Formats: sequence, C-alpha cells, structure tokens
Amino acid sequence: MIEQQWREEYNVGCDYIDEAHKKLFAVLRKTEQLCKEEDYAKNRFACMESIKYLKKYTETHFAQEEGFMRRQGYEGYETHKRLHDELREEVLPLLEEKLEEHNYDRDTVKEFLGIFAGWLSSHILIEDQAITGKAVSRYSKVQVESKINMLTKEISRVLETLAGISVLSMKETSLQQEIDNAIYYEMEYETKRIVFVTQNSLVYKMVSFVLGSFVIKMDKHVLVAYLQMVHNFAKTGLILYAPEELDHKSNKKIITKQQLADYLKKPPVYSMKCDTQYGEFGMCMMEKE
Repeated sequence: MIEQQWREEYNVGCDYIDEAHKKLFAVLRKTEQLCKEEDYAKNRFACMESIKYLKKYTETHFAQEEGFMRRQGYEGYETHKRLHDELREEVLPLLEEKLEEHNYDRDTVKEFLGIFAGWLSSHILIEDQAITGKAVSRYSKVQVESKINMLTKEISRVLETLAGISVLSMKETSLQQEIDNAIYYEMEYETKRIVFVTQNSLVYKMVSFVLGSFVIKMDKHVLVAYLQMVHNFAKTGLILYAPEELDHKSNKKIITKQQLADYLKKPPVYSMKCDTQYGEFGMCMMEKE
C-alpha cells in the first residue's frame, strides 16, 4: 500500500485547520500500517477501532471548519457544508455498510481508506483552500486571466498533487475527435451538462495512486474512486462558467461516445483536452436543450 502522507501543498493557511488535516492523515497512515497483510489477522480489531476514531474525528473537524467559515463570513459556506453533509450522510454510511458486510476484511478496509484519502486530499485542495483564497473559489475575480486558462491550471494542479500525474499539454479543443479506450461520464445540472472523457489507462493510474494498489481493470470500486476525483473538476468548471449551478445537485451517469457526439452538434460552452504520460483527459460543458 502507498501510505497517505501530509504534504505542504495541502496547507490551507489556518493553523488549527491545517493541524486537524495533518491529524486525519496521521490516522489514515496508522490504519494503513495496521493493514499489513502479514499482521492483519491480529490487527483487524485495531483497524475497526481506528476507522471509528477516523469518523468521529472527521465529525469534530467538520464542525470546527464550518464554525471558521461562518466567522469569516465565507460566502461559499452553504455549498461547502453540503459537501461535508454528503460525506457524513451518504458516502460514509455506504462504505461502513460494506465494511460490516465483509466483516472488515483487509481488501474492504484498504478500499475504504483509499476512497476516504482521495476525498480528503481533493477536498482540501479544492474546497478548503478556496476558503482562504489559495484555490479557485466561486467568488474568484476571473477577469484577471481567461477562464479556460484558470480551468486548465486548476486541473493540472490537482492531477499533479493528487495523483502525481504531469500534464504534458492542454488546449481548448473540440472533443469530436475520438479518444480511444475511454470512459464517458456525464454530470447533468438544471441548465448545463458536463462530460468527462478519460482514457482507461489514465483512470487506472489515478485510482492506483488513491487506493494505494495497482489497478488494471475497470470495476465499480475503481469507478467510485475515479468519480470522486472528476467531481472536483466539475466544481471548478461551474465556478468559472455557471456559478448559478453550484447550489444544484447533478444527475450522474455513464454515457456513450455517440451521446457525446450528439451533444456536441451544438457549440459547447467550453471544451478542452489534456495529454499526460498516462493517457488523455477531456472535459466539456454544454447547454441543455
């Protein structure tokens, strides 16, 4: 397993929030160490207790962070709190249900830790750093540079920090040209839809980094971890191009190449593609009819 480590890039700029984040990473690391294959039989109960503590401390941290946002008069508070609520009320209960169902076996614990670590890392880089102006927020003054430049910079930053993936080139371009061996994923909002096209090889690299194990095929667990990452890119796209949609939930689904081609018969709001050493990634936003 790849032990989850705190990195300086995660600093938000508020000492007690940064200390809380460091503690969460420390608990993740400790739990990963308990999950060593040769020792797991005797460490399983300790893993269970560590996961329970992780959940409890996450609740404490969320309350602390939400209080900080209220005191700062942070205008993105409601959206940010809703993301906390989704983890508390939707994501964690589903993961805990699976842990119970599989009696906290090693593979299920590893999956839990990978998904939680991926959520935490991306949440810090996108949402928490926006509170103190270190990342793009919904209230950024986007006239300083073009929106597409801001979007591409944010995607590059997150891929590099979250998955160790360097973007070799990125440009504003139509996604009409087919990306082979890729997954097509749509997030549909009130008036907009965002589609992500990611080559499978790149998905495997992203998810391998987050889960801390080598991934070579697509399954539902890989898909869940991948979706946690691309949700962050959707958030940045909405901030820059459709901030009115930030308060709306999206309908999420896998689509086909043909469905994307049909969407692109009308000019998109934006469309961009990047090349990495592990494969291609594309993202576009369209108006709904």
